[in-house]
Amino acid sequence: MTEPTDGQLFDMPEPRTPVELLLSLSGNYTRHKDALALFRPTHASGPELGAHANSAAQLAHESLAAVKAVQDQQLYASADLIDATVRIKQIAYLSSEAARHLAEAQAVVTAASLANPERTGPPDGVDRQVQLAQELTALAPEAAVESATGIARETLRRRLPRQEHPTAWPPPNSLLSTQPPAATS
Repeated sequence: MTEPTDGQLFDMPEPRTPVELLLSLSGNYTRHKDALALFRPTHASGPELGAHANSAAQLAHESLAAVKAVQDQQLYASADLIDATVRIKQIAYLSSEAARHLAEAQAVVTAASLANPERTGPPDGVDRQVQLAQELTALAPEAAVESATGIARETLRRRLPRQEHPTAWPPPNSLLSTQPPAATS
């Protein structure tokens, strides 16, 4: 067996930034949202409801991990940064509630299928629980992207020296001009 070299011992990937975490989280919320939109509960869908509940709980956990990553950066708590972290905490809470609704639906479906194996449709209230779970996480992908944008903007603003901050952005049409710049003599 060969011994690892010093370079291999410390060849660790860089930790992901809060912005990267949030963009990944947005994708995960989108996949979760799409899966719930395609899901139709039946009398035997207890395991699928459990998987959706676990997914929502995992998203809540990932959201809180993103909040911790932002807090670990120890940035000055500006209004934009506070708004972004509060919004991430909100989607974590909403995801936890979605997981709760889905777990309750799973319990109802499982109990009903054990009580009446001949039943073909989902028990009363299950569709409503799934709909509530969908509604609770419906805006999470956009909220994660908006939070990532706010955090990136704040991080960039703090890293640029004062003289590099633009005092005024160029007019929008000047960026799209097709004419070459005027020659100076």
